[in-house]
Amino acid sequence: MTNTQTRLIGSAIALVGGALAAGTDSLDVNVGLAIIIVSGAVFLFDSWRLGKG
Repeated sequence: MTNTQTRLIGSAIALVGGALAAGTDSLDVNVGLAIIIVSGAVFLFDSWRLGKG
């Protein structure tokens, strides 16, 4: 498994974590949205890198 594939899996897990964090009452919704946006950007970039190479 390459580094890019590992980062892709990690960012997909972070997307799920961000969705769970945005749905809880104990955290601010903006924190969950920030996690979703950052991990989504990493996911898209790594998907592009895997498709390119």
